[in-house]
Amino acid sequence: MKKVLLGLALFGSIASADFIGASVGAGLWQENISGYVKSGDYTNYLNKEVSLTDTKNGNLGLSDEVKPYVWAKIIHPIPLIPNVKAEYRQYETSGSGKVVGHLEFFGSDIALAGTADTDVKIDSYDITLFYEVKLFVEVEAGIGVNLLEGETDIVINKVQEDSATWTVPIPYLYGRVETPTIMGFS
Repeated sequence: MKKVLLGLALFGSIASADFIGASVGAGLWQENISGYVKSGDYTNYLNKEVSLTDTKNGNLGLSDEVKPYVWAKIIHPIPLIPNVKAEYRQYETSGSGKVVGHLEFFGSDIALAGTADTDVKIDSYDITLFYEVKLFVEVEAGIGVNLLEGETDIVINKVQEDSATWTVPIPYLYGRVETPTIMGFS
């Protein structure tokens, strides 16, 4: 009988759900720009110092930035319908640098020589669908998609201008574990 009661108590704690709950938050996101664009023998770095005499490497000079973000989460007691978390971030950076060789830019081949002024703006929308299980710890698991909508402008030698707008969906798996609160921390 004790095993049955223990089993029912454990099942009740796993299957129980909170009332409808909502939470919102905000924070700061630090962009750390890195990487490069390569075409043939020419490499143009997004944010890396290069020698002024190097004829095979360039630098777009994109700067790191700190930007705010916001999120909201809704948890409900209906077991078959997933809970929802939404998040919005905005990335915006620009830079000037020395570029070399060729750069393939969204299907266009740009001959590079001289200076490039670059602006990048990206809006990031995250939607996550997840389920919550409470054992000794609180576990959230689900799937989501991050939709990136961006605009990139490049001006070479203050004369040749190319721009592109683009949208990229990035699917992902979501997981979160929260331990019990001990002395105010979890």
